Amino acid sequence: GTFYNQEEIKEMLSLFVNTKIKVPVFLTSFYGLRRSEVIGLQWKNVDFINKRLTIAHTTLQNTGGDYERDNTKTDSSYRSFPMNETVIQVLQEEKKRQEQQKELLGNYYKNSDKVCVLSDGTPITCNYLSKNFNKVIKNSNLPYIKLHELRHSCASNLLSMGFSVVQVAEWLGHSSPSTTLNFYAHI
Repeated sequence: GTFYNQEEIKEMLSLFVNTKIKVPVFLTSFYGLRRSEVIGLQWKNVDFINKRLTIAHTTLQNTGGDYERDNTKTDSSYRSFPMNETVIQVLQEEKKRQEQQKELLGNYYKNSDKVCVLSDGTPITCNYLSKNFNKVIKNSNLPYIKLHELRHSCASNLLSMGFSVVQVAEWLGHSSPSTTLNFYAHI
């Protein structure tokens, strides 16, 4: 697989600034979230006061569309992250945008408490996210990677910054560091 280093991540994020999937792509690359986790993220799990983001829900997709799973993959997948100023800014802008859309569309706005939604409030689906991500990356000068590889990029960047395998395992929500080790042994 291909990994993006921090410079490539920056360049990639700039490609998504004016797209409908800016927020999920940003969160995925910043936190190394699973696709189901970023799609499942709810505003009630974004704590602007204590600057914490909690992964408590996942949304999966089956043939009939998305369905909610109110629990995460494993207990270790339930985790919370610090939010830095960049994250806070991205999320506050998104919240404001959603509130403006709500006012504009009134009853036509679909309320879901989801962080990652389209302009009418419809939650972004797993397939929508992947398809649109792939399209943008294919048309860019960056090496082609799949969305899930942003998770791997996050991990390899954390390891190269000197975080331990145990810390990275916790960050990614792996149930044991051996999962992380097996996965990233080649880095």
